[in-house]
Amino acid sequence: MKLKLQTKTLKDALARVANIPGANSTSIHTQAVKLTADLAGLTIMRFTSEAKIVVTIDEEIEVSESDDEPSVNHAALTQLVNVCKGKDVNLHSDEKFLHLASGRAKWKLKVFDKDIMIDPPEPELETEHCNILLEDISELLSFVLPAAAKDKTLAGVNIKGTHGSGLSFTATDSKRCYVAMAPYDLQVNCTIPVEGVASILKAIGPSKGAATISISETFATVSSSTLEISTALLTDPYPDSVSKLVAQIEPSIKSKVRVNRDELTEALEDCASVNETDRIVNFRVNKKTLEIIGSNTSEAGGVVTLDCEATETSYVGVPGADMAAVFKKIKVKDGMLEILQTDRAMLVRQPERIAFFALAQPRNID
Repeated sequence: MKLKLQTKTLKDALARVANIPGANSTSIHTQAVKLTADLAGLTIMRFTSEAKIVVTIDEEIEVSESDDEPSVNHAALTQLVNVCKGKDVNLHSDEKFLHLASGRAKWKLKVFDKDIMIDPPEPELETEHCNILLEDISELLSFVLPAAAKDKTLAGVNIKGTHGSGLSFTATDSKRCYVAMAPYDLQVNCTIPVEGVASILKAIGPSKGAATISISETFATVSSSTLEISTALLTDPYPDSVSKLVAQIEPSIKSKVRVNRDELTEALEDCASVNETDRIVNFRVNKKTLEIIGSNTSEAGGVVTLDCEATETSYVGVPGADMAAVFKKIKVKDGMLEILQTDRAMLVRQPERIAFFALAQPRNID
């Protein structure tokens, strides 16, 4: 193999395959990346028993020879590329080494013996698939991932859809629940583990454009012209209680608050930063004003007062930092956000986004 490409391009591609589920520091196979150069460009592949990522670099690359397909340690290659000072890097391989030349420096990295390397697992037959945009996948998963739990049953993002009803992406840790919906047609009910979702997001990176999402019995695969990533699904079924919660919003609403989104987000962040422990802030509202109250164990605190429209007076505790992070991702037409309150939760609902936050005991500052 002999080729030339931009150093930054190679750095970015290696970063996109860095986060892969099932990687084991003691395993050659899970730490290796395989480099393949042909007329399509340079392909970088990494795989484990739980996932596979293939990234293709097809821009500004010169391929002189393409016979060898060296496999090298991913972390070691990344380290060498990161110290390359030149704009471009030249790669060529022989039986023992992958050689890198950039600027005035020359580096080499040992190539794994082909006889000890294993082949990636054969792809499963897909059961369902649909066309989707990479930027939509990234936005949907990014919105819900922060709410995913760490325990085994809920540790993932549930994707659910029936033909004609669109797709819903849901994650919860029982204290909060984020739901994102999109008008894609796919018959599916599966859960991608947290590590798999993070890997998909990292692999997609800034990429945009047409892609396909495919679901088999045990794997979910996202593929485009320059990317393929497969990740194993969780085997435990996602709790039905989450779907029921989403379906029963309207009957349980007791009050509504309409307030400027940016002003509220800033107030929540400021008051949450005052509280150095549980990040809970007080949310006190009447028909014309909303008070966001922050306090801490050192008896320091304060109040930010905002104009609002409300249907009922309330005084509750809310997770300020979490709410602020989600409100930033909620799209608003006129700058105003409508927040709904039930007996046990506060939530924001837009046509394609829902976020629930379990109410907490207000912190005492009065």
